[in-house]
Amino acid sequence: MIDNYRKLCARFYDIHHPIPPADEFAFYRDILREVDGRVLEPMCGSGRFLIPLLKHGCDIYGFDGSVDMIEACRNRLNEDERIQLATFESFHSPNAFQACIIPAGSFSLLADARAAKQALACIHRIMVPDGVCHIEVCGTPCNSTGATDINSRTVKTAAGTALTLIEMASYDQEQRVETIHCHYIECTERLIVASDLEIYQLRCYERSEFAALAEASGFTVVNCVHNAFNGDNSIFTLMPNRTVNPAP
Repeated sequence: MIDNYRKLCARFYDIHHPIPPADEFAFYRDILREVDGRVLEPMCGSGRFLIPLLKHGCDIYGFDGSVDMIEACRNRLNEDERIQLATFESFHSPNAFQACIIPAGSFSLLADARAAKQALACIHRIMVPDGVCHIEVCGTPCNSTGATDINSRTVKTAAGTALTLIEMASYDQEQRVETIHCHYIECTERLIVASDLEIYQLRCYERSEFAALAEASGFTVVNCVHNAFNGDNSIFTLMPNRTVNPAP
């Protein structure tokens, strides 16, 4: 399993992002209406997209490598059958999928090139031959100068405590990787009751770079929507190319 997205992060995420942005949700809802079959959302987190899509009639399943995110998803979903605690390497399903979505730039959290290739190989393996995959990847971040950017946000929990996230982000222009240090602090008016520090890395793709990676992983790039929702992000529509074996 993964070490990030622990309890304080999962709680902050669910309070700060309880539902998906309306335009992003409408995009995935509309494209999945045309799908006649099972849909997979890898890296589904606490179900921000998965649960409302399920409520709109989508036969969607998901997995995530975070114990705390999957626990939050199970609590909101009230069932276990549709979600797994798994990584791309460990995920298994007896059935193939007609469609796959990875929204909100989550794929870019696979900052290591080998991990990104393994993820695409997993998706290729579990798709039906005429399946379709929609993956959103991060482009250049707003702060791309290499300078350190610091910001903070605070939310109120159901218990009445304040849960604060302090973020420190920097961007490596040569490697095209953004590193984000996240310090979560939960406190009452007088005491700090919990804190945690997590570090994330985001791979920021040139469109041609991700297209080449997808094609080397056995996919055909059908479409690319640039400047999708979040600044410089792009949504790639891919279909398995069964004449090409994914590169190791």
